[in-house]
Amino acid sequence: MPVASADHDNVIAALIQEAAADLETVGLILSGSRAAGQATPESDYDLYWVLSDAAYERRQASGASLRAKRESADHLPVDLVYVCQRDLDRLPIVLG
Repeated sequence: MPVASADHDNVIAALIQEAAADLETVGLILSGSRAAGQATPESDYDLYWVLSDAAYERRQASGASLRAKRESADHLPVDLVYVCQRDLDRLPIVLG
């Protein structure tokens, strides 16, 4: 059974809406099987939630977890990892 594309995925649409409403969110990065186009209808959602550097530092200093597990409205698992722009800038660029 085909999985909904990102353009027609209710879970992704809800996460994008939530991120867009948060002024401290820089963006979202989808990873895992859904990003690779290998998802089944039961596959979870793996996302990096990119915060501003200041928001990330506040979250870290408060002791809040940098990982979260949620259940979507469609009852599918959503695994979030909070990162900041500075972390992403440190990643190597892989070509090809």
